[in-house]
Amino acid sequence: MRDTKSSFSFYKKNLIFHSMTGLKEKLIQKIMRSANEDLLEEIYKVLEEEGNEEVIQLSDNQLQSIQKAEKEYEKGDFFTQKEIDNKLDEWLGE
Repeated sequence: MRDTKSSFSFYKKNLIFHSMTGLKEKLIQKIMRSANEDLLEEIYKVLEEEGNEEVIQLSDNQLQSIQKAEKEYEKGDFFTQKEIDNKLDEWLGE
C-alpha cells in the first residue's frame, strides 16, 4: 500500500517546482525581449536586494509580543483596515 500522504507531498513539491521553473522561464523570455532600460534596471535592483536581506535578532519580549499577536489573529481578535478607518472617522467627527 502506498503512503498517500508522502505521495501527495512529493506531488505538491514537484508541482511547485515546475510552476516556479515555468515562471522563471517566462520572466527570462520577457526580460530578453524588453528594450525598456528603466524596467530592466528596476528588475535588477529588486533581484539584487533579494540576497541582501539582513537577519534581525529579536528579544524575548519582541518574540512574545509576536506570538501573542498571532494567537489573537487566529482567534479573529483584530480589526480590519476598513473598521479602523471607520473608527478614526468617528473619532475625528468626519
